[in-house]
Amino acid sequence: MFFLRFCLLSGIVLSFAPLFAFIDGRASAFQACALQLAAGNAALALILLAFRYRVWAMAGLIAAFWNMALVWPAIAHPKAPPAAQSLKVVSLDLWYENPDPKKAAAWLLKSGADVIGLSEVTPESKAALAAMKSVYPYSVDCIGQDRFCELILLSKKPIRYAFAGKVGAKLTYVASADIQWQGRDISVSVTHIIVPFVKPDWPPILAWVPAGDPAPLLAGAPPLWQSMQAAVLSEYVSTLKPDRIVMGDFNSVPWGELQATFRAAAGLENRGALTPSWPAWAPAPLRIPIDQVFVGGALGIRSLATGPNLGSDHLPIVAEIAVPH
Repeated sequence: MFFLRFCLLSGIVLSFAPLFAFIDGRASAFQACALQLAAGNAALALILLAFRYRVWAMAGLIAAFWNMALVWPAIAHPKAPPAAQSLKVVSLDLWYENPDPKKAAAWLLKSGADVIGLSEVTPESKAALAAMKSVYPYSVDCIGQDRFCELILLSKKPIRYAFAGKVGAKLTYVASADIQWQGRDISVSVTHIIVPFVKPDWPPILAWVPAGDPAPLLAGAPPLWQSMQAAVLSEYVSTLKPDRIVMGDFNSVPWGELQATFRAAAGLENRGALTPSWPAWAPAPLRIPIDQVFVGGALGIRSLATGPNLGSDHLPIVAEIAVPH
């Protein structure tokens, strides 16, 4: 029983640790495991209740309900209404260490996506994607031009106002372009937000930014480097067309403070069906949804799903976007 109580105590501590993100922003990272913590706390509470550890059981159930209350608003969001023809996008963190990017390229070719956003693309994996040129003749990237830019946007449709590179402080990058779909101009961007364990004063990162680099922070976001990147990104998104799609590896979950503040600032939405995408090798109940597709303006998300394992540590996200006439 000691081991079970220790496990439950650990689960309870991790459940409420994000409340102390004002002390250390990295504590907010535990929000990503809210679903797993809810299930684990509930299971342990029921076991301990069977052995008449009522106080422990009550504490475990409170922690389980706390986690579910955190997640519920992000998964109870209604889907967009059907559209005559939806826009299909795929977002994938290709992974720097992907052993077979050609496998990913082959699947992407058959995915039927109209637009594809990729992150963690190296010059070598970009070469493997060259086979996609016949189906996706339009693209924009800055691979090899900047050591921190690892993004590429590919499209079946002609693109305009294409840009790839740094968009502001804190090493915030995008690959972005406008397309026309059903007579509407739509801005599409792919980005990659840093992991939630990097504080604003982390020396290895500070060595790569200019002295006096601005440090914007959205109100309510945890004090982390990724939060500042989200603030920069929200400013950039406001310059795009009203109908816009932003996708990529956000290293955060829809129910966390980071994405809540980003949605509000950027006028975007990504709540709805969960897409547990990382780590790719784990069974679905153990994965967490850190890869995102956001939409804004008149666009809506009809469906979200994960694709197969393509050699990355992330699964691809497949989204059907409702575009009104």
